[in-house]
Amino acid sequence: MTQKEYYDFREDENTRHVSLVCLLKSAAKRWKIILLAGIILGCLFGGYKIFSIHSKKDAMIEEYDTYINKLDAYKESLREYKQTVKDLQTQINAKLTYFESSIKMNMDTQNVPMATADIGVTSTRSLKADDIAGIKNAIYNEVVFGDSANAVAEKYDDITATGLRELITCKMAASGPTLRITVRALDEETAAKYRDDLLVELGKKVLTMEKALGSFQIEAFNKGVMTGYDSELSTFQEKQHASVTTLESAAYTAQNQSNQLSKPVAVPQYSKKNMLISGIKMGAVGFAGGIILAIAAVIALLIQKGVIFTSDEIDGEFGIRTLAEFSDMKPEEAEKELDYVFARIENAMKKGASVIAVIGQASADQKDRLTKALNDRAGSSVNFIHIPDILENAESVRELKKADGVVLMEEIGKSDYLGVRKEIAVIADSGIEIVGSVYC
Repeated sequence: MTQKEYYDFREDENTRHVSLVCLLKSAAKRWKIILLAGIILGCLFGGYKIFSIHSKKDAMIEEYDTYINKLDAYKESLREYKQTVKDLQTQINAKLTYFESSIKMNMDTQNVPMATADIGVTSTRSLKADDIAGIKNAIYNEVVFGDSANAVAEKYDDITATGLRELITCKMAASGPTLRITVRALDEETAAKYRDDLLVELGKKVLTMEKALGSFQIEAFNKGVMTGYDSELSTFQEKQHASVTTLESAAYTAQNQSNQLSKPVAVPQYSKKNMLISGIKMGAVGFAGGIILAIAAVIALLIQKGVIFTSDEIDGEFGIRTLAEFSDMKPEEAEKELDYVFARIENAMKKGASVIAVIGQASADQKDRLTKALNDRAGSSVNFIHIPDILENAESVRELKKADGVVLMEEIGKSDYLGVRKEIAVIADSGIEIVGSVYC
């Protein structure tokens, strides 16, 4: 590269366009420092976590015991609420099943077939008020709870004793020896049959009752059959439907209360195992954080220092030929590449050139090794010399006069970008051609 070519290629702006991939690759070359930073920060984080947990041992044990007690109470309350909801739902299902199967619940209260009869109590002996009350109670219990309804139901295939007993009501007069029986059915004829059969069965039970209550007789009168509004049945159905609504409300409330239960927040249990696991986890976080921070720090330092990241940053800017890039080569590959480098230098040198200077910001050892390797290959035809720092050493600049050409040797990730530009400027001012560049 001549002086004219240098000024033709030179850019006055200070902006650099650096690839992030190049930055990461350059940072990765310092993997030992990055790994060490990760290990140190991981150990600090992990150690701090273990120490922090151990210092809270007593408090953690107490908090965990409290948490377990709260958790047990929470589970017990949840179980009780679930059992309550389950029991209420069972009752609701039973009620709904009963509604479907019960004749009484499916009757139209405005048109109920009913058969009625009054029962009078008489006796050949003188009955006192207490005697009459005892006999009336006995008859009432037999009608409502006794076997008479069972005996009547056995005569019919379309009704059970429980279903029949629901259709029968018995009311005692406030005074006097009279009771009124009402029997319901799906039609008036069936209601009358049920009533008459029930009266027959009651007549049979009188003999048994007399043993305990003394002699008496019953007589049925005012028998009647009608279809009409039954206020008693209407009240019964309303109460049954209301009971389902009450059960559903109770189940809904219990379910809401169950959902509103707050599960206690879990707290870590103190143990050496958990302490170690927590320390390892925090150490892993610290390790990852240390790696990231170290990479960021290395990249920041590289940018702040202004090092070169690729050979194209210099060679592409000034049109310098790249002779070799040894940064990613193995020793045996680099040795083979040196033959190729020397061949290119021979082709690029002007005729009669006898001295080639090796300069640049690569370490002195690297430049010495390159100089020696090239001299070994050149023999006596060309002499390669190493000229040290030409940016600060005036004698080195004067040494350039001895050279017929220059090989620029820079180190990727270490050589200063602006420094390389200054070196090229010094070389261009000296009027010496840059044969090519070598990167390590």
